Amino acid sequence: MEREYIFRCKVCNKQLVSAPKIQVCGCSNRMEVCDNKVTANDLDKIEMINAYPRKKKKNVLANNDLLWQESRKRRKIKKLDFEIR
Repeated sequence: MEREYIFRCKVCNKQLVSAPKIQVCGCSNRMEVCDNKVTANDLDKIEMINAYPRKKKKNVLANNDLLWQESRKRRKIKKLDFEIR
């Protein structure tokens, strides 16, 4: 299960949340966070605040809509026969 991490730079007190995109704090320590990886000029000046599981996205469609989608997917498509002259 993927986890979401929160890191804080002790130099500038900026908190960064882990994400697929690279994030940088911008101070002289240059803390960079990307997914579950963190790097900086001085790792002693970085604090890991929290790590908790990422919430899964809920379905946008209701159960009735999902059943309708499944029935549409299984339908037979009629083939048209054309006369060749």
